[in-house]
Amino acid sequence: MRSAVSVAVSVFLLWMMTASPAGAQDSQFQLKGIEISPGTMSKNCIAGTGGTYTTAGITFTGSATGDAQGVWVVTLDATGALDGNCEPVRCDTSSPVVVIGGSWLLKVILGTVGGAISGGTLQYRPDGPVVGNCLGPVPGNLSVAVDFALGRFRRVHNAQMDNIFLDHRTFPPRVETDLELTP
Repeated sequence: MRSAVSVAVSVFLLWMMTASPAGAQDSQFQLKGIEISPGTMSKNCIAGTGGTYTTAGITFTGSATGDAQGVWVVTLDATGALDGNCEPVRCDTSSPVVVIGGSWLLKVILGTVGGAISGGTLQYRPDGPVVGNCLGPVPGNLSVAVDFALGRFRRVHNAQMDNIFLDHRTFPPRVETDLELTP
């Protein structure tokens, strides 16, 4: 009896993984999570004049809901402006944080999909927790690629992250976004 159930489950899983492309459809997820690493910052600045900073390895993780439940992780590299004191320009919508790279991964029970982040922006860099005047939520967008798609996602070729909100009103900062995967 047990072997018959194992065979039936195996056949079902194989059928799910080899379903025809005609059955391929969009998948939509809502991602919610927290920042687990602020990354490392390097500055290129002249005191009194300003400059730019680059932050590598800003990492977020959390849970995915929608077409399936799972987990996700996003790592970002970003750059922004420094003021005359060589501190990041904060709370200024004319000075966005520009995402210059990174990677993303979504894993659900029957599949994994991920890829590179080719760019994007956050509307502004929020204040630190000491000042706290404009902590969020900060809207943003990301351009994401599909570099690999396994299991139920193997027919996915495109991904899009929309409606990003980064909120520093709590510690650690929270993030929410919508993810759409298309064949």
